[in-house]
Amino acid sequence: MSWGMKLSWAEEEIIRKYQPILKKYGIYFDEEICSLIEYCPQDLECRIQAFVGWFLSL
Repeated sequence: MSWGMKLSWAEEEIIRKYQPILKKYGIYFDEEICSLIEYCPQDLECRIQAFVGWFLSL
């Protein structure tokens, strides 16, 4: 990954899966977001899905 994070293969795949969707809405994996992902990877896919759902409901 180009973000300098230490992620498992599964976590990288989850991020790759949702990155285009988030980018479409102007949400990028900046240093702060990468830090949150790296230090709190539990249920990563569920958290991203919840965030996308919340963001789209705005």
